Amino acid sequence: MRRVWILLSLLPLAVLASACLPGSYPLDIFNEMHYQWSFKKQEPPRLSPPPGAVPITGREVDYTLEQARTLTNPLPRNQQTIARGQQVFTINCVACHGDQGKGNGVISAYFRAAQVVTPADLTAEPVLSRTDGELFWYITNGVERNGTRYMPAWRNLISENDRWALVAYIRSLQGR
Repeated sequence: MRRVWILLSLLPLAVLASACLPGSYPLDIFNEMHYQWSFKKQEPPRLSPPPGAVPITGREVDYTLEQARTLTNPLPRNQQTIARGQQVFTINCVACHGDQGKGNGVISAYFRAAQVVTPADLTAEPVLSRTDGELFWYITNGVERNGTRYMPAWRNLISENDRWALVAYIRSLQGR
């Protein structure tokens, strides 16, 4: 009986010791990064994508202002879209543009005191005559003139759909 116990206690030790032999495969529990495609030293560069190609990752297309003029809002202009736009506007835009989009937010007083450009009145010209695509472009890329940024770019902070919802909400403020 004693030999059986010795044999049973040595058997797991033998199995563990055999795992330490050279050439044995490692036990990978979290193997996400162990076996991957990678670049090798002295490997030639990969081919660049053709100009104007859209990435398969679904990344947002970076339009110029000229291209954006022809864009139309892909979201339906319904109460749900406008309500979402109002939520985003309240969180991100009210401080500068005010709750009615008149450019009279809390921060605009500081702009006037500093004698710098105040936030735009979203219910008056020239904003009224801009297309939906132009509004989307300005929200996405911000407003910059002569190297001075007057409005931040919201591309990385607000999702594409929420920026389009903002456009719908701005149109509702304009009575359109």
